[in-house]
Amino acid sequence: RVRLHLQANDAWDETWEQEVADAASAMVEDAVDEAEAIEPLKGDEIFSAMFAQPTAPLIDQRAMLGRDG
Repeated sequence: RVRLHLQANDAWDETWEQEVADAASAMVEDAVDEAEAIEPLKGDEIFSAMFAQPTAPLIDQRAMLGRDG
């Protein structure tokens, strides 16, 4: 639909589409590299990393983790 609109207004061609696709692909690859570089959380750090003040269900889940190992 967007392509049809752009084509109708002479704002699209295959070269431009490839440039946009290449740029988007590079952005995704950079984001993946950045995400993969983050150190994994240890132990129960996931609970303290989620909210400034833990919710009641989060407190319950943290307690269950302590019981279950």
